[in-house]
Parts: sequence; structure tokens; C-alpha cells
Amino acid sequence: MRSGIDYGDTFAPCARMNTIRLLVALSVQFGWKMTYGDVLNASLNGKCTRIVLVNIPHKWNEITGDALGPDGTPCIIDKSLYGSPESGRCWNHVLHTFFIEQKYKRVAIEPCLYYK
Repeated sequence: MRSGIDYGDTFAPCARMNTIRLLVALSVQFGWKMTYGDVLNASLNGKCTRIVLVNIPHKWNEITGDALGPDGTPCIIDKSLYGSPESGRCWNHVLHTFFIEQKYKRVAIEPCLYYK
């Protein structure tokens, strides 16, 4: 693997704690409604941007059947996997696309914050 070529885009933006504190303080001061959301298995909803090949694990067919092929068969992964280096970035791309389609705008200095 080569840095910047094979694994340079493995980040996902995160909100700074100072930003969250500021938004909570402003919402209390101005009486704004705040809503929190969490997406279960979010990293599994991202679409892989590169071809990722994996082999079917040993004994996998005992759990899922032979639909994918025998143990050790190579498979191309279509969705990102939890724990993979790119999963956060792939999910963030899905979320960003959704917000842009809904006419939200991204804050330039805080890439996790959108407004409308």
C-alpha cells in the first residue's frame, strides 16, 4: 500500500465538540427545537467507490447457504463494511448527497453541519 494513493481518502468528517456545545447553547437561548438522530448500521449503507474483493469465509455457507458459492470463492463487495477504513467516508457521501438534494447547504468550516 502506498500512502496517498491506496488509502489516502479514509476519513469522514466529525463535528467538533465546541460546535455541538454552541448549538445546544443557542437552541436553549433562542428556544429552538433540537432533534437528535442516529442511523443504525450507517456504515453498511455506504456504497463502495472502489472494487473490493474478499473471499467467502470458511463455514460461511453453513450460515447463509450456497448462494454466493463455495467457501473461499472471491466476491466483489458492493456496500461498505463496518470497520473498513473507507466505511465512514462512504456513508458520509450518502448523507451529504441526501442533504444537498434536500436543498441544505454545508457550513464551510464545519463539514458535518448543514443548514437550510
